[in-house]
Amino acid sequence: MNFTHPRQTPCADAVVSSYMAVHVPAIHPRDASLLRARPQDTKLRVGLLSRWFNNFIERKNKLYKNIFYINIIKMEIEITDLKFHKFAIILDNVFTKEECDSLIKLSEEIPANYTMAKIRYDDEEIIDTSYRNNQRWLNFDKKIAETFFEKIKSYVPAEFEGNPVSCVNERLSFLKYSPGEYFRAHEDGYYIRPNNSEMSYITVQIYLNDLHEEDGGATTFIEDANNRIYQNYSVIPKVGRVLLFEHDIEHEGSILKKGVKYCIRTDVMYSIIPE
Repeated sequence: MNFTHPRQTPCADAVVSSYMAVHVPAIHPRDASLLRARPQDTKLRVGLLSRWFNNFIERKNKLYKNIFYINIIKMEIEITDLKFHKFAIILDNVFTKEECDSLIKLSEEIPANYTMAKIRYDDEEIIDTSYRNNQRWLNFDKKIAETFFEKIKSYVPAEFEGNPVSCVNERLSFLKYSPGEYFRAHEDGYYIRPNNSEMSYITVQIYLNDLHEEDGGATTFIEDANNRIYQNYSVIPKVGRVLLFEHDIEHEGSILKKGVKYCIRTDVMYSIIPE
């Protein structure tokens, strides 16, 4: 099965349009000289425009291919049950290194993608670097989310509180941590569709590159004073690793000491069955 984005989705068009806005091929100096020397030569102008346009299309198609083509390879997935009192598992070998590298490249293709991550207080999103200071690119992409779901659907609860599993949320948070960056202890929020058709229950954390334990940057589950969280446990980022857990298990993005950490955070959505 192929994970492709050759079809030019609205999201893909937005990415490429932004990129081409600053990477449109410039007219060759030789052609510019010809135009200045023969300003009334319509045939020349049409010929040069045609050549420039073909160059533009070639670069644009190449960009789509580089960003959006990822091969899905069936690999033997290793499962680690964290044995909490709630659902929490680690899946290894879900993504290949090539797939992870392509997703990193997608996120970094436009330098302005990443901005300071916000946190939500009540109904307001604010920047609070004392609590969270990593970078985030919020990318809405149903096609990528569908592919993620195909990868993990066999490993998530088939239903939650009587609601059947539906999909992976297309709201993809590409996260980037540099040394000194962190996300303090928190529980993840539930996402409900505006039309109340679906609700999230499970966090999906996809790790795109390797870190060592001494580098920091782990996802660390925290035992709290009320014993609702069941043990201290650190999940070290590893290429192709996916962490799945219920939203209300407290955890932190531990401070990164060395290197760069790339990951994607999203949700497993469940269809809401009316009572």
